[in-house]
Order: sequence, then C-alpha cells, then structure tokens
Amino acid sequence: MRFVRDGALQMRTFRDYIAGANGAPAADEASRRRRILSVDVTGDAAMGKVELDYPQARLTDDLSLLKVDGEWTIVGKIFSSEWEK
Repeated sequence: MRFVRDGALQMRTFRDYIAGANGAPAADEASRRRRILSVDVTGDAAMGKVELDYPQARLTDDLSLLKVDGEWTIVGKIFSSEWEK
C-alpha cells in the first residue's frame, strides 16, 4: 500500500498493514461513518471508492478489486486523508 504523509510517498507491506489492526473495534467506533461513493465493474475487475468519516479525519479509499472463484477481493488500495487540526 502506498500513501502520502507529510508530502512524501510512503509504502507499507500488506503484512504491516494487517499487523496494525488487532481485530477489536476502535474506541470511537460508534461515531465513525462509512459510505460507498462509487463502484465501476468490468467483467471480473472493479474499482471502488469508499469514504471513511472519522471524528478527527476523513479518508477516501480507492480500491482495485478482482473476482476470484466467485468472490470479490481487494488487490490494491490507495487513499487520501484530511485531518482535523
């Protein structure tokens, strides 16, 4: 996964990204909102855009998906974030 932080391109491996999630809901989970902005499907490939509205930030994920054995799988992700100051 690649993202920009403080104006510089950063990269995290999938393993590092998953390791950052412990599986428990965040303390502010009740105040978080998510919505699907768009989905564009062509055959077994798709692009999706999802907005995550958190108390102190709004993130927009752009996702690449592939349909494998009848199930959609995210194969790529980039995102943009706007933080409250």
